[in-house]
Amino acid sequence: MTQRTGPTSDTSKDVVYTCLAHHRRRRLLVLLEDSSSPVSPADLATRLVADESDSDRSVEDVSEDDATSVLVELQHTHLPTLDDAGFVDWDRDADTVALADRTLLEDPVVAPQLASLEESRDRLLSALADRRRRLALSLASRSSTSITREELAAAMVARERAMGLGNGRKNKHEAVDALETKLYHQHLPKLENAGLVAYDHDGETITYVGHPDVEAEWFDHTVDDPQCPVLEIAPPQAKL
Repeated sequence: MTQRTGPTSDTSKDVVYTCLAHHRRRRLLVLLEDSSSPVSPADLATRLVADESDSDRSVEDVSEDDATSVLVELQHTHLPTLDDAGFVDWDRDADTVALADRTLLEDPVVAPQLASLEESRDRLLSALADRRRRLALSLASRSSTSITREELAAAMVARERAMGLGNGRKNKHEAVDALETKLYHQHLPKLENAGLVAYDHDGETITYVGHPDVEAEWFDHTVDDPQCPVLEIAPPQAKL
């Protein structure tokens, strides 16, 4: 299990958001937070089925087939993910699961996510589970107007180089071109699908939309690093 204490750092946000980007894993953490002692994966599976029911279903009403189906999913997918990230301590020999660090659930990035156990939240957290997408949001949110994909890519490359990140073997022009392509095919569709940005495919411009539940600190805090002053993004020039 990965040991990790204290607030989430920017480098660990990829892992944190990936873990939280499934409603069942968020629900698991809430159930474990309410448990005063380690519980078995089988008990967790039964509690999950009862907790996810639309009716007031008790654990006694959960069928063995339903619990077994969820147990397999926990053992093969969710528990390994949470254990590797340091959220839980899964003791396979003792067949028990417990929170690895309760203070982590109080982190300002983590805590708000546990208040929403709906599946609709998964798309938003999945979009945030990438450092470059968070950097794109940080920069786009600081522009008062729409910006072009090229401008965003150039600002991101400059920021990454100021932070000592990115592929230093490429010149700036090559790096911007490569990132423009990744923005188009990978990052912008995810951000648009999560409702965080609007992308005009004809004008190739990005407008930050935001989300009522998203705080700026969830993005890339290095944008506000005094050692790396905020980059100004000029508004796009009108095409003649």
